[in-house]
Amino acid sequence: MPVALEASPPDDPVLAANPGLADDPLLLSIWQRVQSIEDPCHELSGYPLTLGDLGVINRVDLDAAHVEIGLTYTELGCSFAPRILQRIEQEMLAVPGVASVEAVYEPFPPWSPARMRPRAQQLYATRREQALAAIAAIPVESIKSRRSPPSQA
Repeated sequence: MPVALEASPPDDPVLAANPGLADDPLLLSIWQRVQSIEDPCHELSGYPLTLGDLGVINRVDLDAAHVEIGLTYTELGCSFAPRILQRIEQEMLAVPGVASVEAVYEPFPPWSPARMRPRAQQLYATRREQALAAIAAIPVESIKSRRSPPSQA
């Protein structure tokens, strides 16, 4: 079961930059829904994070019943980009009042770990510590023996 987070934390930079977003119930519903979409890469890794957790959604625009969502990816050439776009379209079309959706890749502003919510930053810090601990537990002799060329007999 995915971990649910608040869709728009008080320090959400997109809400801060778009004060009218919170005043429009449909637009706010769309914003909250897109924030809750699970990132397929993290879902497969066993650490479910949402697009909102990662801070990849830049904007949500609503024109009549058409929604346009601007997003960036956590890395250039993201292999999960088509799946992310498909999930956004599916989720947005499920919102009452939305007739069409367009998700648009925006390379600027570029993504950085600073855009992640604190929970996601903590998860990454924990994963890094676990990886370093696992590496430190490998006996040095084991590493040396793997690097040594085969003996000449």
